[in-house]
Amino acid sequence: MQELMNAYQKYDSNDALKVQILISDLESHGTNGLADENHYARLRGSLLSKASLKDKLPHFLVEYNSLHAFRKFAQSLGGYAVRREYIYSHFASLIDLVSKVSKSHIAEAIVIDNAYIRITWQKAMDRMTEDPEGAITIARTLIETVCKHILDESGSAYDDGADLSVLYKSASGILNLSPDQHTQPIFKQILSGCFSVVTGLGSIRNKISDAHGISETRVRPQRDMQALL
Repeated sequence: MQELMNAYQKYDSNDALKVQILISDLESHGTNGLADENHYARLRGSLLSKASLKDKLPHFLVEYNSLHAFRKFAQSLGGYAVRREYIYSHFASLIDLVSKVSKSHIAEAIVIDNAYIRITWQKAMDRMTEDPEGAITIARTLIETVCKHILDESGSAYDDGADLSVLYKSASGILNLSPDQHTQPIFKQILSGCFSVVTGLGSIRNKISDAHGISETRVRPQRDMQALL
């Protein structure tokens, strides 16, 4: 339990990480993606409570206390590209401020500056509602790409044609995120769950994505209508 508390305190004091996650939530929900309202409320409340950040907060973060309200505002701005640019431009000064004071290893480990990964991520977001089969395929590609990026950056050798589960196991080991690297049951449970999600995605990709030929009897994924509400 103490390890969990220490990890939370490190996260809770990292405003740079909070801003990165908040931007991701706003971008996702503002462009027909999915994000959690409770998560947004916690992050927003944390930043609003800090007097040192008050003058740097984007006006829409102050005005809109829910992602649903923000989305209506975002839709008035124009297309997806316009919305993303608006979000990033209005967070620029805040990012600059918190980046100077938040230099934890968590933030450095999460932020990956790789153009191909960003492009792949955007493809997944764009296909989520209009092309669910393609979204599954590109989601699997995204995870594989991130794993290879981590392995490349660490100088680790790997088989370029290795199965996704093998790549993920190697990458998670480098990041100390493998279940067998921890003794606390709660961490082993969470990290085992992550591995299950990755392997499950690989199986779904083989069965209901557009990566293989389609038979008339195969179950096909449906577009997420909830994301359009």
